[in-house]
Amino acid sequence: MKTPNFQSKEFVSASNVNAAFDTISGNLANLGALSRAPGLIHPEIATLVTGAGLAVTGTFTYPFGVIFGTGGSNVSGTLVHAHGTNTNADTQTYICDFTSIVPASGVPITAYIAASYQSIQQAPYVVTGPPPGHPDYNPNYVPVTAYQTQVDSLAITATSAIPDGQTLFEIARTTLVTGATGVTVTTEFQARAGTYNVSPLIITNGVLTPAQAGNLIYINGATQLPPSQSCQGLVFTITNSSTGTAQILSTAGGGDLIFGAGPNPASGLASATIYPATSLSLEAGQIGWTLLIGGGRNTASLYSAIITPSGTAAYPWLAAVSGAITPGNLAVFADVSGTVKDSGFGPNGQVFISTDQSWLAGATVVVAHGLGGVPQYFQYSARCKVAEQGYHVGDVIQNISASTMTANSSNLYLVVGAAGLVAVKQDGSGLDFSLTPANWALVMSATLLLL
Repeated sequence: MKTPNFQSKEFVSASNVNAAFDTISGNLANLGALSRAPGLIHPEIATLVTGAGLAVTGTFTYPFGVIFGTGGSNVSGTLVHAHGTNTNADTQTYICDFTSIVPASGVPITAYIAASYQSIQQAPYVVTGPPPGHPDYNPNYVPVTAYQTQVDSLAITATSAIPDGQTLFEIARTTLVTGATGVTVTTEFQARAGTYNVSPLIITNGVLTPAQAGNLIYINGATQLPPSQSCQGLVFTITNSSTGTAQILSTAGGGDLIFGAGPNPASGLASATIYPATSLSLEAGQIGWTLLIGGGRNTASLYSAIITPSGTAAYPWLAAVSGAITPGNLAVFADVSGTVKDSGFGPNGQVFISTDQSWLAGATVVVAHGLGGVPQYFQYSARCKVAEQGYHVGDVIQNISASTMTANSSNLYLVVGAAGLVAVKQDGSGLDFSLTPANWALVMSATLLLL
């Protein structure tokens, strides 16, 4: 962080005021540090090079930095980047020399390359004082050199002091033996700046309240979720903190259901249970059930579930599937053949994509989409199976003529014209050709937006 640095009796010019304003504006980039715990920012950017002796050359280019903890009002919570330790200089290269801390005798010691806070000054200029005619003009005033900015920087040195993770931060460490003449460092003990967990951990049972949403909730007894209608969109993260005892997590009734899939950690994913259900059993130590109250979407991540009113009718993608449950198919639907399809739905909708469909001129192709409503968007494409008219196997084409596509809440329909499907040749001629049914498979897709 940089701060303006005006001097007493200084005659302030427009350029100096503008520079001060730019300095303050630049500090906005440090606001992200307010939500982070102390530690290193982007330590992977740093490079450390050891030479023949006990000196290590470190380069700490932006965005490497340190978020400081307690240690003074001008330091705590500050995000600081490397600018060197000398006034009127800016460098990201530091020489860390261990020579002075090599033990003369006795047992080996652990030594560190560590970063601490240092303030330096940059952007020098001459303070001439008020000009003649100004009320504060002093003919005896002696011009002095001042600096426009006070710069937060890092002092990065070799030290035997143990980093505390608040005012002194470990970048690397080494073991120094008596009379050591060389050094090898390791960065495996670096501590990155973490995100503050502003949500407290709650250990409870009984009936949860909407106010507990957003917290990590450890249940140690039978627990009931609040009614979905009073918790629209709230997130509860549940884990069983009991030792060796399964705990029941249930809905508040009134039609509320838990949707999702939950594996038994003792037997693995293959024995997972698919919900909806009005309750589920959390095995001892089973972690991370995230329950979105009335959220309307399964988050499709391991140990994820939804509780929502209205039953399964509004959420038909939760079709029963067979086989192992994986993170990729926790929220799935099946096509007309029973093949499990990744739902592909995002925050506002769900998508159906069919398998390859055969077709004939003058016939109608019918595919069940299973979306539970009339899709707002639907289309089809033709995938080349046998090379034809300049197209290669695997090519996909759209905007095919001589067909009509319709949809209802159950199916997609493609009516093929009596003369078959027509497209433009891939040979630069611009001429039409009729697709050969045996050479092309049709793929139909639809999107239902849940608004």
